[in-house]
Amino acid sequence: MPKSGLVKAIIAAITFAASLIASADTLKRDIFACSSENFTSDMMGFQNSKDANGVKQLITSGKCLYLDQGEKISILRPGIIIATIQYKGRRLLTPADSLR
Repeated sequence: MPKSGLVKAIIAAITFAASLIASADTLKRDIFACSSENFTSDMMGFQNSKDANGVKQLITSGKCLYLDQGEKISILRPGIIIATIQYKGRRLLTPADSLR
C-alpha cells in the first residue's frame, strides 16, 4: 500500500473509533439512568419485580433519574449490558438495550 493510502486508512480507522467512543443522540424512548453501575442494577431489579417503592427511592434520592424521549444525550460507551452516557454534564449509566 502506498504511503498516502496508509495514512488515509489510519485516519479513517481513528475517525471510526472516535465515532464509537462518543456520539450525540436523541432518545427514542423514555429511559432511566443512574450515577453508578450498582444503582443501575438495583433499578433494573426494582423495575423487573415491579417494586414501585424501590424505584421511587432511587429517583427521589437523585441516584437515578428518568430521561424523556427526545432528550439530547451523548453516548460515551455503548456497552453490551450497561451503557455510559452524558446528560447535561452528568456521566450516567443505563441499560444498553434502552439505547437501541
